[in-house]
Amino acid sequence: SGLFGDPSAILCASAADTNDDDGQDISDPIYLLSYSFSMGSPPPAPFPGCGDGGEVVDCATSPCP
Repeated sequence: SGLFGDPSAILCASAADTNDDDGQDISDPIYLLSYSFSMGSPPPAPFPGCGDGGEVVDCATSPCP
């Protein structure tokens, strides 16, 4: 995991930034768990769709069609 180990293990840093605060830290999984189990705020765009949310991302691959 990039959170507690080698940050280079994250293949797409933009996709790992769940709360869109321009960083990857413990707040990202907490944000996602809060949404999933505690009726927290949904993740920012492009959620629930697929895409880059209008940002320039440095991902080598994308699961989007």
